[in-house]
Amino acid sequence: MLSRAGAPVTGAVHPSTGVESPDRPVVVGVDGSPASLRALRWACEDAALRGVSVRAVAVCSALALSRSQLVHSAASSSPDPEVVTGEYLEKVVAPVVERFPGLCIERDVRSGRIEDALELASHAATVVVVGMTSATQQPPLLRGSSTAVMAQRTASTFVTIREDIIRQRARVPASTKPVVVGVDGSEAGRRALAWAYDEAELRGVGVRAVAVCTQAVGSVVVVTGPGTAAIADQESAAAAQLESAVAALHVSQAGPSVDQVVVQGDAGACLVEQARSGQLLVLGTRHRQEERPERVTRSGRWLGSTTTRAIAHAGSAVAIVR
Repeated sequence: MLSRAGAPVTGAVHPSTGVESPDRPVVVGVDGSPASLRALRWACEDAALRGVSVRAVAVCSALALSRSQLVHSAASSSPDPEVVTGEYLEKVVAPVVERFPGLCIERDVRSGRIEDALELASHAATVVVVGMTSATQQPPLLRGSSTAVMAQRTASTFVTIREDIIRQRARVPASTKPVVVGVDGSEAGRRALAWAYDEAELRGVGVRAVAVCTQAVGSVVVVTGPGTAAIADQESAAAAQLESAVAALHVSQAGPSVDQVVVQGDAGACLVEQARSGQLLVLGTRHRQEERPERVTRSGRWLGSTTTRAIAHAGSAVAIVR
């Protein structure tokens, strides 16, 4: 029933009524932690909006499931970790299935490391979703540094759900918060803006497109004089780039509204701050042809300090767009 060679193994599938199972599912890593279960719910919601299926991936590893989870999850007394992992995956997925009737959810048990399993699955995925646990949570699916590495390796858009978001009491319902996207004038920024617009349209919310006007390290902002004019010129240039990127979307009147915001400061800090009032922060990744070839990974992409900081500190889900 289960493969020891790391090949995908599919559990029971709940077919959607009258809808053909799509080819590119939303893939989500599951280990039973609160963050991964939140990621599973997010993945199911996003898949239902897109009209695609979900593939829940678990690995039979001591790092993926704790001893107590393994003992209490299995209906049988099988000593085979693959069997136990499969049974546990079925157990945690079942309650979520009930909330999304008609959604096709595939169970995928693999051996090896979760990073390798998700990277492989990402080549046939619409989106890959993971829950990012805190440094004190044991055992983790992915922590901050591992999540950043995973974001570099996946071939599809990558979404992280932070564990501490679960504990926050939202003052505004998440369903009404905008999708926030960083736009810097690059091709990666334009891809991120287009993805954010489509995601906002699916969710019935607006888009907040943010351009950050940064200062050179060591520069001084004066109240009057040439320094102020220089900063103002930088803000005007950033605003012009942002307006051009939004215009290229060919936004329709029936689509979501797009608010254009220009802020000044450190890009990572500013985007993290903007994400506080959004439900999703969207950023782009650069390909090796664009710039900084010395920083690309084997996937041909690199994450800058802004993206890495957003993954670690944003108070919302974060999407890294390919």
